Amino acid sequence: QDVTAAKNLEFQGKRDQVMAALAAIPGVVCPRPQGAFYVFPDISVAFGKSHDGTLINNDIDFCNALLEAKGVACVPGSAFGEPRALRISYTCPTPQLAPGLQRFQEFFAELK
Repeated sequence: QDVTAAKNLEFQGKRDQVMAALAAIPGVVCPRPQGAFYVFPDISVAFGKSHDGTLINNDIDFCNALLEAKGVACVPGSAFGEPRALRISYTCPTPQLAPGLQRFQEFFAELK
């Protein structure tokens, strides 16, 4: 049971870290996950904007541009029936999470 309790605390910490990073991005809305290992933020505030000349019209454009520009992989929300969102898993090793979240925030800050 000790391992389960420790993993539970680890994932709670990761969830809280991801939620704080998303809350710092103007216009991004994200419901707080209750037991999942991913978040599902609404990123539609980015639609109609561009990143380094790449127009973002939808969740797929967003995920492709994010991967190309910042090396951050997310799954388009349309794969789950919600094209205004995307899925970010926080199962990665803890040391990788903060840099990935920083690159995600930078991507939003660079939108025009």
